[in-house]
Amino acid sequence: MKKAIAIALTLIFVLTTSVFTSGAAAPELVAPSNPIVKTIFTADPSAHVWPTNPDKLYLYPSRDQDPAQGCDLMDKYHVYSTTDMVNWTDEGEILNSDEVAWGRAEGGFMWAPDAAYKDGTYYFYYPHPTDTNWGSSWEVGVATSKYPDRNFVDQGPIKDATTRPDATAESNRRDGMIDPNVFIDSDGTPYMFIGGSQRLYYGEMNPDMVSMKNPGAAALTRIPGTQVPNYHEGPWVFKRGDIYYLTYPGGPRTGAPYNQTAVVDGKRSDYMHYSTSASINGPWVPSGSFHYPVNTGDTSHGSVVEFKGRWFLFYHNAEVYSANAGNTTGNLRSVAVDELFFNEDGTIRMVTQTATGPAPIADPAPAPIRATSAYPASAAVLSGGSASLVANAGWDGGQVITGLVSAANTATFNGVTGGANGGRGTISIRYAASERRSVRLNVNGYDWGNINLVGTGGNDVFVREAEFTVTNLKPGATNQVSIIGRQNGAFSIAQIAVTPFEDEIIPDLAQIDELTVTPVLAAGYAAKVKFTATGTNLAGKTLRAYLFGLDPVDIVATGDTVNGTISVPASVWEPATMQITKEPRDFQLGVSVIGQKASKSATLTVQPAPEIMWKVWTEDEGGKLQLKFNADISASTPTLTVNGDAISSGSYSITPDNKILTDIDFASLPDSAPIAVSGIKLPMFLDYSFTYNTNKSVVEPPPPPTTYYSVETATVGGGANRGRNTASPTGYQVGDMHNGGAYTEWANVDGKEAGGKFVIGVYYATQDNAPSFTVRVNGVDAGRVTMRSTGDWNTFTGYSELDLTRELLPGTVNTIRLVGGSGGANIAQISMTPAVE
Repeated sequence: MKKAIAIALTLIFVLTTSVFTSGAAAPELVAPSNPIVKTIFTADPSAHVWPTNPDKLYLYPSRDQDPAQGCDLMDKYHVYSTTDMVNWTDEGEILNSDEVAWGRAEGGFMWAPDAAYKDGTYYFYYPHPTDTNWGSSWEVGVATSKYPDRNFVDQGPIKDATTRPDATAESNRRDGMIDPNVFIDSDGTPYMFIGGSQRLYYGEMNPDMVSMKNPGAAALTRIPGTQVPNYHEGPWVFKRGDIYYLTYPGGPRTGAPYNQTAVVDGKRSDYMHYSTSASINGPWVPSGSFHYPVNTGDTSHGSVVEFKGRWFLFYHNAEVYSANAGNTTGNLRSVAVDELFFNEDGTIRMVTQTATGPAPIADPAPAPIRATSAYPASAAVLSGGSASLVANAGWDGGQVITGLVSAANTATFNGVTGGANGGRGTISIRYAASERRSVRLNVNGYDWGNINLVGTGGNDVFVREAEFTVTNLKPGATNQVSIIGRQNGAFSIAQIAVTPFEDEIIPDLAQIDELTVTPVLAAGYAAKVKFTATGTNLAGKTLRAYLFGLDPVDIVATGDTVNGTISVPASVWEPATMQITKEPRDFQLGVSVIGQKASKSATLTVQPAPEIMWKVWTEDEGGKLQLKFNADISASTPTLTVNGDAISSGSYSITPDNKILTDIDFASLPDSAPIAVSGIKLPMFLDYSFTYNTNKSVVEPPPPPTTYYSVETATVGGGANRGRNTASPTGYQVGDMHNGGAYTEWANVDGKEAGGKFVIGVYYATQDNAPSFTVRVNGVDAGRVTMRSTGDWNTFTGYSELDLTRELLPGTVNTIRLVGGSGGANIAQISMTPAVE
């Protein structure tokens, strides 16, 4: 994008006196057009004009991470601003998942945000899950600042903002609760509209802007689907005159359900629909659609705002990615804007999508007087065998960097100035590229991700700068800026320039350097977690600790070491709430300093609840009862009760392989006898009890027959690839399952003689934290199987299983398909085992 810094700049020439220009013949930089943000991939734009500055519009989008691996890597938020709707300023990143102490351990999944302003404070709202099982652990976080474009500090999740009033179980109360939109009505009352997965809710907020007015399930009310037909996700509310407008993306305007995305002029995605009302509380009257599908192949998402008397629709498309890629993707999107018009009766006209964007709304604002320092290609230290410094006539005969063709090739600029204060500063890369390329930007050791170099028309046409604002410059000429190559074709870099923002320095900055977590056993279900945080400048500040989405605990620090305790109620540990699986689960404990960007998180690993793996009665008239658990119970002193009678602790033993073994006089028992065990102590500090009614003549049944299916016999598609791999137990693997729509499919899967319920096992290797694949049985979704990292892509020690929700047909007539797109894994084989009822 072209930032308005070309006027009134004070240039500091570094190293040579010709580093900032390439001669009088150099053409002017190309003005921006739609999409408006090209340097990185952005989506889900939230546009606002604040009453503190009605001459500036601020844009708060989400960020798609390149390369695309589904939406799981979205974990950063930037802010952009404009005064004329043509020139845009990258204000820098305001929040990322590392700064959210209460979020999921793996980060990621920071989707469509929104912002609000009230009484001197700016509020930034964003959805973020708390658990590896991200789909049903959404919360709405809120960060605050006294500025609209920087210094946002997370304040934790808003309690009850994601409590679905129509949830059928505690475990799905937060399912699909994404895309918050906060609307402040004319009387100053704030409301939150929220919901994805075809469900839309709203609720009144308290005047503090960080809590809901009503508690629990009463916090939100569902808006009937008849009032918002084809609703998908992404609500946006605004008011014009006496009419309230509720806009949202959804499927075709008539007939088909929301998830049958439409195709118009070769572009596939949602429409933008809207409903209107005379009251913020509805009822809402469907009013049609006002924006055709874009070329994402999946979502639309937008916001409507009035700026200087004109109305605009912000949305996203995939034009930057698909301009020379030959296809589209829903995960590499770019924010665009076009003007919006109303009819006399208040209905919205269909918005015309343009490649140029709206006409200027005002003359460009005078650029801030900021010193810019430029560094020529010859100043870079090159590494890697391909990186080289060559002459290029397009740069007025100057030297340029080429050969940044892989991550092994880097151009590093040392001694870069960060101004007097450090902090925010724009890095401008002057380059030439025949088509879109990308590089990775690293500043002072921090990876800022991939930066797009949009095509300039040739590898010797230096008419563009890729501009990206970082927030970690150090004061003085002490900075290191590295441009790292990628395998995406040839391009040339002529120079970089750095423009520090010179923001004011925040005094007495706090820092949390280390956080430790210790579980404490307690009676019954109750437990405590102790933590110790150490850092600098903590004394006198308030630290806020989060665990498992519980209410936070605030502690005023008396020094640079802070000790605290969080009590954990029984409900947290109950299986229905925890959704316990057969594998350990990681929970995040986070501590942050209120009012400052200082936070630290630590992982607490919780073992699954004990589970009887098998049981054997070796004789009808006496014998041994064996109960085997899937966790270490050696530290326990359990109480064993059979038919209501307690068995003396001296009459049973706990074996090294986690069995309780005892002599039982079966002759004295009825045909069915309850057996109960309590007092099992596990690392999750839970007293667990269970009861099984068992018949004294029961013997261990033979294990159900398991059939294995190698990927060698599977078909692949959607970008997935099969090949040989000697590390795989089958000698083959299917990779590239991270691509959206990628799949592996087995035909002729045996449902045995009776068909029915089956358990699927997936054998894999992965370096990703929690890839998740959809399992389809005979073309119908049957659940999702989630995997855990095995350390690298060639360590095939991974095994995950899933009880299928769809029954198999008898015989070898079944089709099983794994569909990827949410993280990657190399698949070796699957197994199919009849479920034991």
